[in-house]
Amino acid sequence: MKILYRIMSVIFVLALWLSCNPEKAPALPDSLPEQVQPSPLHTRHIMLLVVDGLQSGALEKTRAANINGLGSAGVRVDRMCVMPPDSRAAQIYSVFSGVEPARHGYLNTGDQPKVENILSLLQKRDNDTLLIDGTGELRGSMAGLKYFQSDNYEKDEQLIDLAIKEISGRKPFFSVIVLSGPYRAMQHYGEESSGYLEAVEDADNQLGRLLGYLHEQGLYEDTLVVVCGTVGKPPLVIRGREFAAGKTLPAVSNTDIAPTLAYLQGIEMPGASGLILWDALQPGPGRPETYMLQQRVKDLSGAYAGILDEAGRLERKRIEVQEEKARLTQDKYTMEREMKLRDYRIDKLNLTVRIMKIGFVVTLALFIIALFVQFKVLKKRYLFFT
Repeated sequence: MKILYRIMSVIFVLALWLSCNPEKAPALPDSLPEQVQPSPLHTRHIMLLVVDGLQSGALEKTRAANINGLGSAGVRVDRMCVMPPDSRAAQIYSVFSGVEPARHGYLNTGDQPKVENILSLLQKRDNDTLLIDGTGELRGSMAGLKYFQSDNYEKDEQLIDLAIKEISGRKPFFSVIVLSGPYRAMQHYGEESSGYLEAVEDADNQLGRLLGYLHEQGLYEDTLVVVCGTVGKPPLVIRGREFAAGKTLPAVSNTDIAPTLAYLQGIEMPGASGLILWDALQPGPGRPETYMLQQRVKDLSGAYAGILDEAGRLERKRIEVQEEKARLTQDKYTMEREMKLRDYRIDKLNLTVRIMKIGFVVTLALFIIALFVQFKVLKKRYLFFT
């Protein structure tokens, strides 16, 4: 107990001495040394690879090592929904614009689109863009791009050769390559044919050449790669720093691609009807996981409300059509009754006319007979010889 009292006395004396001599107390630094934070890694290149005619089922039936590998390393969507019409030109432009075909208006080659696409928006921000279209379906739709090539390439190999050459020379920030081999094979052989599956494998090999080039140039890790199809039941695969790894999402729309890329680049696409794929993104500065979850729920709720509004509009339209149909049916019955009444009156008049004609003929015949009889009688009465 005495030892405890001695310790407390020493502590009290020391505290009293420090309070009387503050200059003797050890000084704390004005601020703690800042920890050096590693600078975040950014995407240096975005590459959108559109494989015309690629179907989700084909990736399961073939090796497609490159596309499936991207899906394993990033985000995979087995079903990407598309809105009609089932036109290649319309679906490709929906991917670029984030708008369904009925609104963007680019339905066939040569049409003038009504909305801007992500390439033109990036170019307005002084980002270099490159578009090489191997289908020939985009002629006339991308006027104003610094580099735009659209032709019907017979082989995807030629297209990839050109893509590697132009990317190497121009070093664009946003590249779009549209391959057409699988679509031609699907039209010629059928979706379940071995010829179509071989075309899918060939397209995958050509994409592998392009990815190999990115590896050689040290660009692969800094490149955001998006692979998608066009018509039918196409897949969607995304791999990049901003996206989750090894994640599979439920069905999305092809109009969701452009708004998601635009969000990551800080570009507004106010006319887009697609949604940002918040559940595909990695948490990052300004977008914690809870925020992204809230935004996804908010967007889906808004989309659901829009669907309900559209369903209500269609239901009201259906009711109007039913009412118009009932009115037209009633008018039809009324007209049929009036026509029957008219026909009855016409038949009655025709019968009257026929009776009058018969009566006239009978009367005329009787009159002639009467004249003849009267002539005979008068002849006997007044003539003395016959």
